[in-house]
Amino acid sequence: MNPNSFADALREYKDPVYGYALYILGNEADAEDVTQDVFVAFWRHGGAVAERARRAWLIRTCRNACMDVLRRRKVRRRTTVHLSDSPPPVGGRAEDQRGTGEELPFDVTDGGDGALSIDKRLELREIMALMTKLNESRRSALVLREIYDLPYDEIAGILGISMSALKVTLHRARRELRAQLTTE
Repeated sequence: MNPNSFADALREYKDPVYGYALYILGNEADAEDVTQDVFVAFWRHGGAVAERARRAWLIRTCRNACMDVLRRRKVRRRTTVHLSDSPPPVGGRAEDQRGTGEELPFDVTDGGDGALSIDKRLELREIMALMTKLNESRRSALVLREIYDLPYDEIAGILGISMSALKVTLHRARRELRAQLTTE
């Protein structure tokens, strides 16, 4: 791989890849490890990736690495006793925004008749903790659409599902998140 091309991709996509991993995993250390693994894989195989397909390739590779981490956690969870059922801690970035009154980075409404708007005072950390309760496919779809604002066709390609399956997944993710918000 051309070092200049790699440096350009690293500069442009490092933060989105890290942010995606952080939203999916909810842990800074794991997100940093996954980001590093993704760019090592990109260094090895990125020469075969067309420039216009880089973002999708990197996010798909990141998603696969995150799924591996989640699988390992699931195995560990089965073999160890947990003292708490609380969601994993979320990184310091959300803590930095506590009490600032900033708007949330996404809206969980889907435009339906029963659409619910989030109280702007609800902290980002709480939303992220609720998102960790979504299954991985719903969380991935929601993060890619609502936070990274990727087009539906690109998200469907990254997740390896049809456009209609993506729309159903997003609808269910929003509905589940809305239900969690009303019970909290």
